[in-house]
Amino acid sequence: MFMEARKKGKKPYWIFDDVWNSLLSQWNLPEFCDKSIRAKKNRSSDMGGCLHTGGSISTHEHAIRMEKELGRPAHIDEVFKKTHVRKTTGEFVDERSRITYEQFEIRFSEARSQDTSNGQSESSPVDPTEEERIRTESWLVATGGKKKGRIYGIGELAHNFKLGDNLIYNVGSTSSLDSQQIDQLKEEVKNYREGNQQLKEQVQNYREDNEKLKQTMQSLLSVVLPMLPIDARSAFEKQLEQHPRQSQEQQPPPNQEHNEHAQHGDEDHDYANY
Repeated sequence: MFMEARKKGKKPYWIFDDVWNSLLSQWNLPEFCDKSIRAKKNRSSDMGGCLHTGGSISTHEHAIRMEKELGRPAHIDEVFKKTHVRKTTGEFVDERSRITYEQFEIRFSEARSQDTSNGQSESSPVDPTEEERIRTESWLVATGGKKKGRIYGIGELAHNFKLGDNLIYNVGSTSSLDSQQIDQLKEEVKNYREGNQQLKEQVQNYREDNEKLKQTMQSLLSVVLPMLPIDARSAFEKQLEQHPRQSQEQQPPPNQEHNEHAQHGDEDHDYANY
């Protein structure tokens, strides 16, 4: 909305004049104009780097899902290919992703060949830790290394890299940590639902007990009230008038026999119609 308003130079009806003037002052600053030009240039660059096919799912989450599908931690090049190749065409999303992957394959093949020339047979199995080290170093070479804490194409997985005397990549450490957190959250949700169910049952039991108590009180009133003296009944009626809703709920059915006596003017049996 703001970008459209800035391009058209027309103030939207929902922006106050003082706010609009402040925005115009900010947009006209040389620093802002230079930043806008650089961003536009970067977006139109053939170098690429912003496109991917991961959608709203993070690279980290893609790696976790691939680990479940493969039955092992996914390699960084596998995660990259998963999130940078279009399913419809099988092509990379931009030139940079294609070149990076091709350079990785070349570097990885050369590193494997070097191990073979050092005495290891091509048919002999490669140690998983050593292979992961070779993959990691090959990928860093292909992408240009870690810059400002980021590595091209692997998103949050860059946090798994530790640079020191030896390059270390914690395979699956973040995934296992996430799995533990997910299991813990699932357990908490389960406990919450069980506690909520128990609370519902307690509320239901309370309502049932309350209903039984109401019925008992109604039965008691229907028996006791006719037996009270007139003054006592009058005082009780005044209390009921102060709480009309309770009076309506607790009022017992009319007593036809008492009404007949009341119509004949028998004061000794001039019972209230409860």
